[in-house]
Amino acid sequence: MLEPAPSTGSTGNAWRASALAKAPQTKRSYLVPVFIATLLVMVGATYLLALSLKSRWLESEAVRIGNIVSRQALATRTAYTEFVADKVERDGGAAGVSDQFHAKPGFVPVPAQFVKLAGLASNRASDGLYRFRPISKWNLEPSQGLDDDFLRWGWTALAAQDRVAPAQAIAWQPVWRIEEIDGKRTLRYLRADPASNASCIQCHNQFERRAEIQAVRLKQANDVGKSWTLHQLMGAVEVQVPMAQLDAAAQIELEHVMLWLGGISLASLVLLAWLTRRDLQQRAIVATYFEHMAKYDPLTALPNRPLFYERAEEALKESVRSGELMAVIFLDLDNFKNINDTLGHEAGDLVLREVASRMSGALRQVDTIARHSGDEFTVLIKSARDTHSIALIARKIAEALRPPLLASGHELSIKASQGISVYPQDGQDVDTLLKNADAAMYQAKARGRNSYQFYSAQMNTQAAETLRLSADLQRAFERNEFELHFQPRLELDTGQIRCAEALIRWRHPTLGLLFPNRFISIAEDAGMVGTMGDWVLATVCAQIAIWQTRGLPPVRVAINLSMRQFRRSKIVDNILSAAKRAGIEPQWLEFEVTESVVMEHPEATAQSLAEMRGHGIAIAVDDFGTGYSSLAYLKKFPLDALKIDKAFIDGLPEDTQNAAITRAVIAMSRSLGLRVIAEGVETPAQRAFLEAEGCDEIQGYLISVPLPAPQFEKLLREF
Repeated sequence: MLEPAPSTGSTGNAWRASALAKAPQTKRSYLVPVFIATLLVMVGATYLLALSLKSRWLESEAVRIGNIVSRQALATRTAYTEFVADKVERDGGAAGVSDQFHAKPGFVPVPAQFVKLAGLASNRASDGLYRFRPISKWNLEPSQGLDDDFLRWGWTALAAQDRVAPAQAIAWQPVWRIEEIDGKRTLRYLRADPASNASCIQCHNQFERRAEIQAVRLKQANDVGKSWTLHQLMGAVEVQVPMAQLDAAAQIELEHVMLWLGGISLASLVLLAWLTRRDLQQRAIVATYFEHMAKYDPLTALPNRPLFYERAEEALKESVRSGELMAVIFLDLDNFKNINDTLGHEAGDLVLREVASRMSGALRQVDTIARHSGDEFTVLIKSARDTHSIALIARKIAEALRPPLLASGHELSIKASQGISVYPQDGQDVDTLLKNADAAMYQAKARGRNSYQFYSAQMNTQAAETLRLSADLQRAFERNEFELHFQPRLELDTGQIRCAEALIRWRHPTLGLLFPNRFISIAEDAGMVGTMGDWVLATVCAQIAIWQTRGLPPVRVAINLSMRQFRRSKIVDNILSAAKRAGIEPQWLEFEVTESVVMEHPEATAQSLAEMRGHGIAIAVDDFGTGYSSLAYLKKFPLDALKIDKAFIDGLPEDTQNAAITRAVIAMSRSLGLRVIAEGVETPAQRAFLEAEGCDEIQGYLISVPLPAPQFEKLLREF
């Protein structure tokens, strides 16, 4: 019934393979028409894209030709201009205009005329791919003037880039557009031909000042007496590129592009089909994964509460049909909170995983174990013959938990309390069975823990009483129902009472005097332990002050310090404030702490204990030997005394094991300079044994039961 949770590594791969096998497989029949439709759409889109690319390519190629031709023409004109300037300088005169410039010194064609001649020759050689010519607003030849809308538009666009007396060359940007010429689409391209030679500029400026030229400019509605400087717009080169010839070349490129795009589209479709199939598989795996996560606990890999309910409902129906017993075990780890508080949550998680593994191994395949919450587990027992077989399973679980467990370097003894409810006698539905098993579990804890308990109807009465006590506890402080009793500790070498332990009691208005085992756990659940501890501290200080005022022998009072109190950042300040309010010295206080308290946050604990001792407060370790003993802390922490737990005193001196342990603790304490206090001493034989072994103090019914303050005061006067 158990399935592993998803994890990393080979286990995770195996889980994914299992999930894929379980996932519903995608039907492929509908993929074929989807594939074909997608292919047609992609081919059509590819064709439209190719047409768009072709149109852009044609324009781009025509502009590229215009760039090349215009730059070549301007380069030719520039070279020729330099040649003309050199020739004029050599001939020693002003240049004139003549077609016979080779035969007649001083006469050469002007650069614009030269570019025209070069253009005519180049146009014939271009096989119709392009044609170019010089044009200018200032040209006197009609064939080279601004004779149509494009040239006028283009010249205006170029003139907008001009500047008056520019300090450096202007970054002229060409202009172009596509027009219909003789029914053919043609790119018309215009690039500036700026003034670039000082001698040519001078010549042109003189030319513009001639009277007949000014008359022509006036007739043309043009600027009269125009004067140029370097880099200004003087002329331009127009290039015309018919698109028809380029279109033929583009068609070939288009076919190549279509082949490439077609191949890419096909490959993309194949990839898309593979990715789609893979995605569907992954979705199926993820769906299975999340379904698993919704039903299993991620820490222990056990079924969670909803899945337990689901399986319990099924088992209930089977039991109704078969007539066999079905049982629910509610299990809670004893003192698990101490592990989390002392060793940290990582150690706690390790313990929970190990507990889950051990309990799973102790169950039958047909049974189910689930993590209910925190350190609580539920077990579903199916098809049980009788209650004896159910009890046998509970004992197997306890046996599985018995071996010590190593966590964070500490050897831990894991114990659990189990409550059992059985169908049909303890409930007819899952909720009732769980509730009654929970009640039985609390009964097992009340009877000493580490045991199992079958449910009985009487437990509901006890549960109701617990609820009533919880409500009454909230009002107990308001009604002053708490009181302190004091149990003396006897010094064996002097026979004097020098110390007493303060123990809280609750004088309930209807139930009478209640001992801590009846209400401390309820106070812990209600979050009242801290408040209760503060009350004990204040009351003890006040009582010490009263005794001192009455002239009684000086007595130190020991107080149990809870973990909740010790966690407070100002614990020492709180103690000193309480002593000051009562008017006593802190040296008359002693605090008993458990091993779990001192082992939590060792560095901060050592600092607080040292601060207490600096004010004369004594520190004793209570219940020594019953916790997660690490003898290193006895040397690390500033301690005054060890209290040997009653469990080791019982049976002395006949119990050889307890005797050996007690001797060892006393010897170790003496070597460390610590006083030894024995708890639970009830017989003269126990006292004699402890006195012979060198124990310092004893506490127990042999000396006195815990007494209210007046009776304790009377006892002090008698000693």
